[in-house]
Amino acid sequence: MLWSTGSTYVYVCEIKGLCPEEPEQIDQASEDLPPEETAAMNEAEIEPEPEPVVESPGLFTLYHNFNQQEFIPNEKFGQYLNQTGAFVRQSENAEISVIGFADNIGSDEYNYSLGLERAAYTKKYMIENGIPEKIISISSKGETSPAATNETEAGRAQNRRTEIQINK
Repeated sequence: MLWSTGSTYVYVCEIKGLCPEEPEQIDQASEDLPPEETAAMNEAEIEPEPEPVVESPGLFTLYHNFNQQEFIPNEKFGQYLNQTGAFVRQSENAEISVIGFADNIGSDEYNYSLGLERAAYTKKYMIENGIPEKIISISSKGETSPAATNETEAGRAQNRRTEIQINK
């Protein structure tokens, strides 16, 4: 009889897998506590995962067509804005500088004004995409800080830009 009971157990539980699993062992100390305290102990044991640290996205450059304040559409700018948003939410003292530039065609005053319009347009776009207005400052360097030569069309195209810098 003992043999048939043992072989039945092996066949049903081990081979067919029809036996229920053994119940988990309960901590005897928590059995004696009221449910509120047991729940509090379980919550205390679970540590929340820390938020991942988001690195500063650093410098980003947008380019503009001749005599235009709107920037040339750029897919990477959306990714940059997402990362910037995540970074500024974690950083209490983040600041963003938006600086507009122009090529050397036109007067110094006009190019300064155009650079400022480009920076203002970019700031407005950033605010519309979730970046807090209070941390964004704008300025213009007009044509005074070229990134490339102004002797060629390709060089002038590189000088028609807005640079966004995250400062911490």
